[in-house]
Amino acid sequence: MKIKTFIGWDIGGSNTKISIIKSNKAKSEVHEIELWHDAGLSKLKKLISDLGTNQNGTYHGITLSGEMCDIFPSRKNGINTILSFFKKFSSNTYVYSSSGFIKLHKIREHKKVASMNWYSVGEMISKKIDNCIIIDMGSTTTDFIMIKNNTIINKREDDFTGINNDELLYTGFLRSPIYALTDEVRVNMISYKVIPENFSSMADVYQILKIIDIKYDYSSRADRRSKTILNSYKRVARSFGFDFKHNHKKIIEKLCQEIMHIHITKIYRSLRIIIKKNSYKNNNVKIIGLGIGITLIKKMVNKYNMTYINMNTVLNNHPVRFDKKTLIHFPSYAVAYLLREKHE
Repeated sequence: MKIKTFIGWDIGGSNTKISIIKSNKAKSEVHEIELWHDAGLSKLKKLISDLGTNQNGTYHGITLSGEMCDIFPSRKNGINTILSFFKKFSSNTYVYSSSGFIKLHKIREHKKVASMNWYSVGEMISKKIDNCIIIDMGSTTTDFIMIKNNTIINKREDDFTGINNDELLYTGFLRSPIYALTDEVRVNMISYKVIPENFSSMADVYQILKIIDIKYDYSSRADRRSKTILNSYKRVARSFGFDFKHNHKKIIEKLCQEIMHIHITKIYRSLRIIIKKNSYKNNNVKIIGLGIGITLIKKMVNKYNMTYINMNTVLNNHPVRFDKKTLIHFPSYAVAYLLREKHE
């Protein structure tokens, strides 16, 4: 009997994540494809063409948020453009929606499939645990996925409703600039002003603090230079208006520590709002961390004495073996896994 292969696609504006399930093994990968660049759509089209196949036994599941890029005149146009790259594989291609998978050629309501990658995570985990809040911190955004009585209870239908219900936070572990968090940082009773230019990002902050594993860092830096720790010091110094010298290391490290605390506080404030809005018991709510920012989520949970559940515990006796990369790029894996369930 031919072994089935399930490919989950999570197509964002700056990165495309792919998870492939074959037999009982999963592998996940990420491709930095910035759709707003001239070659972005061409790169995406080539990647899809290289991995795509119409062979019996290979199925594609798609979720996307890249339709928000400003190269598209509307989100509907963005969805149509991205999905058109899969047309030659349409016989075995499905698009994920909050109401299940829809065959590619049957897409009618674009709102149902726009920015639904977070929902795939909730659908999969809600079958495993009855009450929790999943915090998926990616390179650019942080999703709060709420589960009660094995049901997703988010009010979010799109980015607008997600932001305004505190279920989507536009802050991430890699790409967010420092000035998106604060306009000043206080160290030793001195205030250091932050320049609101794209000189550095949170990836530099977390590399300096040694809480990012560089092999999982999948985004380019602000100046497009290499991801050495020396360059991170230089980029952060530039955000505060001075050129880096080696005797600046300690003050930059202290600034980075304060920036991290500001970041944690920002995420916790949103978490507190949704806990209160949705009547969770604060001391008993279970938090599950996902994404490239999983380390920061764990730090927040420890700081505020909350209960953390490791995803490996949630997925105990899971039929598919996966690695750390899968936890970082979980929506693409969730789509692949849910599609596999559909065809079993």
